[in-house]
Amino acid sequence: MKLRNLFFILVGSFFIFSCGSSDTSTAMAPVKSDLTEEAVINSAGCLSAENLYTSFNSLNPSNQAYDILTHINFESYYDIRPSFEKLTAFYELSLDRKPLNQILHLEKATQSDCRTLVINRVTGDKAFEITEATRKKLVAQAEDGESLNYELLSSRRLKLAQRYIALDVPCSSEKDRIFVSTTRVIDWSSESLSDAIDENSSPYAMDRSYLSLIAQATGTNAAEFYKADPNNALNTQIDMARLREVAKMPPLPELGMCTIAPTAASGDGSAVQ
Repeated sequence: MKLRNLFFILVGSFFIFSCGSSDTSTAMAPVKSDLTEEAVINSAGCLSAENLYTSFNSLNPSNQAYDILTHINFESYYDIRPSFEKLTAFYELSLDRKPLNQILHLEKATQSDCRTLVINRVTGDKAFEITEATRKKLVAQAEDGESLNYELLSSRRLKLAQRYIALDVPCSSEKDRIFVSTTRVIDWSSESLSDAIDENSSPYAMDRSYLSLIAQATGTNAAEFYKADPNNALNTQIDMARLREVAKMPPLPELGMCTIAPTAASGDGSAVQ
C-alpha cells in the first residue's frame, strides 16, 4: 500500500511539473528594450502618437532611464506668482535613473493619419492638428494653445517638448490659466550621466533660466552649478554632482505661501518670492 501511494505521488508530481513548465514557457513574451521606427510609425508613414504610447509602454519595465528636464518656460495673460515658477521648476529636477514604467509623460492617443490626432484623457478626448510629421518627429497643436513635440532621437532616447495648461490653485483663480512649456530627454541606454556635462553640446544640458529658478527655489547660488572645462578653457560645464546635492534639498518653506513679501536677494541676485 505504501509503495502504491508513493507511485501515485511521483506520477502526480511529474504531471504538475510538466504542465506548469509548459504554461510558463508559453506565457513568456520577448522582452523589448528598443523603440524602432517600424514600431512607432503608422500606415500613413509618419510617427504616430498612438503607436509611440503603446510601444513605449510595452518596453521592458525594468529598464532604468533618465528623465531630465532641459527647459521650462511660463506664459499667461495674468500675473504669475514667482513662487509658482520656482516650485514647478524645482519639482521637475530629476537626475537619477528610475524604472521606465515610472515615466508617464506620454499620453494615450488615437491617430490614423498624419493630419490629426486625439489625446485620450480621463477628462475627455482632446483633438490636435498635426503641423509637422516625419518618421522620427511629430508636432501637433490644440485650439486652446496646448502643443506636443515628440522626437525619436535613437532607439533608446526620446525628446519630448510639451506645452500644457496649469492652474495655480488655490493661490489664483481657476480661470487664470498658465501655459507651461517643457523640454525633456528620456534615455534608457547604458550611457551614464557624468558629474559634469558640456553646457552647449550635451543632450542633457539645462538652460540657464531653468537653473536660475532651481537656485531661487533652494536659496543657493546659481554660479555653483557651473565649472570650467579642464580640457577646454572656452567651454563651460554644468556641475551635475552639485545639482544632485541641490535636488535632495527642500525648497524654501516660504514658497508654499500664496502671498510673500520680497526678502533678501538669493544667490543669483533675484529676490526670493
